[in-house]
Amino acid sequence: MKNKTKIIYIILIIIGGILISRLTYLQMFSKKNIIKGLHIAIQKENITPERGSILDRNGKLLVYNQSKYHIDVIPIQINNKLNINKLCNLLEIDKKFFYNQIEKSILYSAYTKSRFISNISEKQKNNIEKKIYQHYNIFFKIKCHFFRAYNIRSMSSVIGYISEVDKQTMNKHKSEYHLGDFAGKSGIEKSYESYLKGKKGSKYWIKNIQGLITNKYHKNKYDIKENPGHNLYLSIDWNIQNYAERLMYKKKGSIVILNPDNGEIIAITSSPILDANIFINNNYEEIKNIATECHDNILMNKATQGIYPPGSPFKILTELAGLEMGVVDNNTSFICQHGFRHGKMKINCHCGLFFQNVNLENAIAKSCNNYFIQVYKKIIEKYPKNINKSIDEWNSIMKSFGLGRYLHHDLATESKGLIPDSKYYNKKYHKRWNALTILSNSIGQGEINVTPLQLANVIAVVANKGYFFIPHIIKETNNIRLNKIYKKKMYVKINKKHFDDIILGMKQVFINGTAKRLQIKNINLAGKTGTVQNFVIIKNKILPLKDHSVFTLFGPIEKPKIVIMVIIENSGYGSKWAGPIASLLAEKYFNKKIIRKNLENEIMNSDLESNYKNILILKNELNK
Repeated sequence: MKNKTKIIYIILIIIGGILISRLTYLQMFSKKNIIKGLHIAIQKENITPERGSILDRNGKLLVYNQSKYHIDVIPIQINNKLNINKLCNLLEIDKKFFYNQIEKSILYSAYTKSRFISNISEKQKNNIEKKIYQHYNIFFKIKCHFFRAYNIRSMSSVIGYISEVDKQTMNKHKSEYHLGDFAGKSGIEKSYESYLKGKKGSKYWIKNIQGLITNKYHKNKYDIKENPGHNLYLSIDWNIQNYAERLMYKKKGSIVILNPDNGEIIAITSSPILDANIFINNNYEEIKNIATECHDNILMNKATQGIYPPGSPFKILTELAGLEMGVVDNNTSFICQHGFRHGKMKINCHCGLFFQNVNLENAIAKSCNNYFIQVYKKIIEKYPKNINKSIDEWNSIMKSFGLGRYLHHDLATESKGLIPDSKYYNKKYHKRWNALTILSNSIGQGEINVTPLQLANVIAVVANKGYFFIPHIIKETNNIRLNKIYKKKMYVKINKKHFDDIILGMKQVFINGTAKRLQIKNINLAGKTGTVQNFVIIKNKILPLKDHSVFTLFGPIEKPKIVIMVIIENSGYGSKWAGPIASLLAEKYFNKKIIRKNLENEIMNSDLESNYKNILILKNELNK
C-alpha cells in the first residue's frame, strides 16, 4: 500500500513539474505571451503598408498612392476635463461628428487606437499637431496614410474602388484589418485585394500610468516590418483603351477587346463612363447623384454585368450547333421567302436574297433570318418524340461556349445571362410548347441573354476553331502568377472541322456582306453585324425601344490576334454604329494610326443622348 502511495506522489510531482516548466517557458520565453502578458503596459501599433499601384501592360501608371494624414484616438483616455468645444474648433469639426466618431471607436474597442479623423492635409496637420499634445491630456496621434490617386479619368467600373472596412470584414479577418483600414470593394481593387494590400507590420510602445507612450518597447526588438503590396500590371493597352472610350462619347453600351491566343483583355469599356477620380475622397453621395442624373447604373460594369440579347452574331452558334448535332451539313440551303413563313406565322428578313437558295456562306454574309430559323427548327425537332432531349443537347453545346453560366474571370462581378433549357420552357409554357414557340432563339432574340464579355468570348472560340482561354485582365509578372485555370484551353462541344465554313461566311461580311464599307486595307477580318430588338415592360405594358447596334469581329483570319465586340444601346443597325467603331478599333490596333479620318470624326462627334432622353420620357409617361 505504501508503495502504491509513493508511486502516486511521484506521478503527481512529475506532472506538476511538467506544468510548472511549461508555464515558466510561456511566461518567460514565449515572445507572443510576453507581449500579451504586458498588454496593459505596452501599446501595439499596427503599421499599414503602402498599397500596390496599378499599371497597364506597357507600364503606364494608372492608379497610385498619395499621402494624407489622419488622427487616431483611444476612447478610454477621454476624461470629463476635456474641453470638447475647444477641441472641435481646433480640429475644425462639429460636436455631432466628434460624438459619432467616439461612439464608433468605442464599439470597436474602448482600449484600442482607431481612426478618428481621415484625410487631413499637410497644412491642417501642421496647424494642429503641436496644440493637440500641448493642451489636452488625451492620446491623439497624427499619422500618415495613403489614398488612391488616378492618372486616368475613366475605367472606374473596371478598376473599382476601396473603402473603409466594416465590422463584418474585421471580424472575418481579425489579423488583417482593423478599424479605419481600407480594402477593395469592387473591380480589380476587390478581386486582387490580397496582392494589392500587402502585409501589415507592427510596433510596440511602453505606456505610463496615464496610458501615454513614453518609450520604445525593448528597443523595437519585437517589431515586425510591413511589406508593401504588389504592383499589378493589367493586360489592358491604355492607348487602345483610351481610344475606345473616346469613340463611346455620348453613347451608352460596351466594348470588349480580347486576345484569343491567351484570353487577355486588351480593352474593356462601360458607358456612361465615370471619372475614377470621384473615388478619391470616398464621396459616395456625389456618385449617387451622378448615377441619378444619368438614369443609369453608372457603377455597373456593363461588359461583365450588362445583359443583352446577342442578336445576329448568335446565328453563328445556331449553325455550329446544327452542324454538330447533324441536322444540317455544309451543303444545306434554304429558300428565303422574304423571311420565315409557317402558316400564319411570319418572321421578316432583310437579307435581299429573296426567293433564292441561300447557303451558309451567304446566310452569314447577308444575315438571312430564314436560313438560321430553319436550322434551329431542325435542331429542336431532331428527336421528334422527345423535344426536351433536343433542346437540352443544344443547351449543353451553348454552355460549353461559356454562355448561361459564369465565366469565372477575374473582374470581381459578372452575370450568367440565360440559355434556356427544357425545364425553363416546361415551367414557362406548362409543357405545351414546340419548335415554333421558341424560334426567336435562332437569331439571338427570344429568351437568350448574354453579357458583352461572353459574346466576345464566343468569337474567340470561332477564331481559335474550338477553344478559348478564360478572359482575364492581369498580365503575369515575376511577382504575380496567373491562376493555372487562365492558361488552360477550354474546348467547346463542336468539332474543329465545322469552323472553317463559318469563318468564310464571316469573311464575306466584309467583302460583299453587311459590313463591306468597313474593310481595312491589307487586313483580313471576319465579322458579324447585329441589330437587336429590345423592349421594357412597365405596368404590364410593353414598350418597344430603339434597336441596339452590335458588331463582332476577329483578325487577322490567318493568325487571329484580337477579337472585338461592340454594343451601342438604342442606336439602330449594327453596321451604322457598332460596326464602324469596331472597324476603327481594329485599324488603330493593327496600323497604330487612323487613315479614315472622316469616319473617325463622324463617330467621335456623334451624340446619341437624344435617343436616351426620348426613351426616358416614354418610360416616365408609362409610369404615371
